[in-house]
Order: sequence, then structure tokens, then C-alpha cells
Amino acid sequence: MAALLNWMRGGGGAAGGGGRRSLGDLRRKLFNRPTSASSSSSSPPPELVPPVVGSSNLFVGGLCYDTNETALRDAFSEYGDVTAVKVICHPTTGKSKGFGFVRFSSQHQAAEALHKMNGQVLDGRNIRVHYASSGQSPARRPPPASTG
Repeated sequence: MAALLNWMRGGGGAAGGGGRRSLGDLRRKLFNRPTSASSSSSSPPPELVPPVVGSSNLFVGGLCYDTNETALRDAFSEYGDVTAVKVICHPTTGKSKGFGFVRFSSQHQAAEALHKMNGQVLDGRNIRVHYASSGQSPARRPPPASTG
């Protein structure tokens, strides 16, 4: 923490001289660094996050904080074979963060579940269903392959 405060004050061997650093500098310092092998426990396991959109893994947002993995599995299993379910919880409190992931055995089943469940009510809340992303921010995703 002391090193971060020192960096914010402009010390610590940064190129370009001293002076206070802006919030933008701090964001660049914190978020543009390579990710370490030890990720936060609140991020989804890599096996639940596929590399491409249109896969069999769905992101489910807007969940009631009381919705658990069993309820999520039951709601989505109507549309196919659910192979994995994960409700993301706060690492300290263990309370749901209000979103999770559902993986199907096929892309077709996932597409049907996405179409039918997006905007539906689950445990008193309207849920949002999308294909899960690769887990990278848009700035870190590789550019799409050119088609021409």
C-alpha cells in the first residue's frame, strides 16, 4: 500500500519526473498490466469461460441475491443438458454478486436457452442472458480476424 501511495505522489523512479499522478495514470498502472497466474476468487473459473461468443456458455445477470446454483440449474435445464453452473459470490461474505454462468452440452441448447430466458423472471427478478465473453476486457481482446 505504501508503494502505491508513493507512486501516486510521484515518487518511485517513474520516467518523466515527479508531481502528482492523475486517476487516469493510476487506472493505466492498475489495469494495463499483465494478469498474474493467481486470479481473484470472485472471477469465474477458466473452464466456465469459453474463448468465443456463440458458444455453449451463457452469462446470466440480474439474479436475485438469494438465487443459488440449484435454482439456476433448474431454470435452465428445461432447454437442454446443463453441464456446469456457477453463481459468482463475494470472496469474503459469500453472498451472491447477482450474476452467474450456465454451460450447456451444445451450442444449440445454449442458443435456445438464451432466446427463451433473456428477460424472463427468476426468483422475482428480470434476468439478462448473453453469451459469456472470454473474460477479457474489450481493450485486451484480440481484434477480430479480417474476412477480406
